[in-house]
Amino acid sequence: MWFVEALLIFSAAYVALRAAIGPAQLERARPFPSNAILAVSALGTGAAAFLLRLRWPLGTEFLGLQFGYFASYVVLFAAGCLGAKGLLWLENVPTKQLWSWRWVSLAAAVAYPVVILAGRWSDAFYAFWEPLFAWSVILSLLVFFQLRFAAPGPIWQKLARRAYLIYIIHPPILVGVSLAIRALAAPALVKFVLAGTAACFLLFLAAGALLAIPVVRRVV
Repeated sequence: MWFVEALLIFSAAYVALRAAIGPAQLERARPFPSNAILAVSALGTGAAAFLLRLRWPLGTEFLGLQFGYFASYVVLFAAGCLGAKGLLWLENVPTKQLWSWRWVSLAAAVAYPVVILAGRWSDAFYAFWEPLFAWSVILSLLVFFQLRFAAPGPIWQKLARRAYLIYIIHPPILVGVSLAIRALAAPALVKFVLAGTAACFLLFLAAGALLAIPVVRRVV
């Protein structure tokens, strides 16, 4: 639930900012960011991530949060707020920009193993590599789901309705399933597939049962 904690903090900050400068400035429709803006935001995020990790190295927690990753979390949350009006940013990714950033992701994907094999790995490289690769993946996923799942059927809608609740309740069920099959004499990969499949099935059932409770349905 650490990410829910982070989202609550971000949301509180957004509410305070909205009260300070007014909704008109924050909630107006904006054109999709240019490649230059996307590049600057990625490089700025990388620089901020590197500086944060000097104080909070990856793996270091404070109040259950790893601040070393928060540069991208804050930037992407802000992007979601700025692009929410009319869903312009979510549903209108320019095709030309998409392909430009796919080339960026390909270059980043190639650079990753090359840097590791060359023994040139550094925290600075990873800090800048991460947002450059992530921006292109995010744009690609937005377009993919817009094209393939713009109008999901009834079954997909029911399953999607349960997704956030599954995120909340998954730890005890996943751990329980794992403990139940720990004595099974099978390769680790086979046990991983069995545990994952069984846990997913049970989680969707449990989420459906919980959503049948009116108070749960209102909150989640």
